[in-house]
Amino acid sequence: MNKKHPSQKPKHLTNDSSQNYQLILLNDDVNSFDHVIQSLVSTCDFDYERAEQCTLLTHLKGQYPILSGSKDFLEEIQSELFSKNINSKIIAK
Repeated sequence: MNKKHPSQKPKHLTNDSSQNYQLILLNDDVNSFDHVIQSLVSTCDFDYERAEQCTLLTHLKGQYPILSGSKDFLEEIQSELFSKNINSKIIAK
């Protein structure tokens, strides 16, 4: 697991919350729970518990909103998740 230096802030955490978009995590039958959880931890900077809750709710509901922010911010996160084979969509609130 890749550990970040405490003073390094991931570039994707520059969220402009004034924009009203949501990143929706989509359920699939391909990825394991562990893979999705670890992907959310590393990409979204979630703690393990939050990533686990998002993963379980996505599994149960078929989709679940995991982040809000500007479209540009969410597209960057979406791209990183896609590179890990995690599907999502961006919607306007």
